[in-house]
Amino acid sequence: MKSSMILLSILMLCMIGCSKPETRLVGKWKSPTVQGFVAEFNKDNTGFTSTVVPGHAGKIAAEMNKLPFQWTISKDGKIKIKEDKAEYFGKLAGNKLELEVNGATVVLEKAK
Repeated sequence: MKSSMILLSILMLCMIGCSKPETRLVGKWKSPTVQGFVAEFNKDNTGFTSTVVPGHAGKIAAEMNKLPFQWTISKDGKIKIKEDKAEYFGKLAGNKLELEVNGATVVLEKAK
């Protein structure tokens, strides 16, 4: 019984440690610097970015602009995002997603 529990624990640790980048990418990502910006990655390799529309006197309105995108991850872990006619590339670094957007690096953090 004890040896089977140890084997089960080792298998679970292997599965967690060997998780695919796709699994880590799926979910919501938020910008720590741009208030209200969210990128959501779905399991079917689609997603959308959303930003809040500012209201009067800088207050945030309830409306959101949503732009759909498609994403892929190459075998070497590089992420490609295609949004309309634009393409962006990035990589996962722990709980952060680093994307190159118009020559600048944009960092998103995994939402809890």
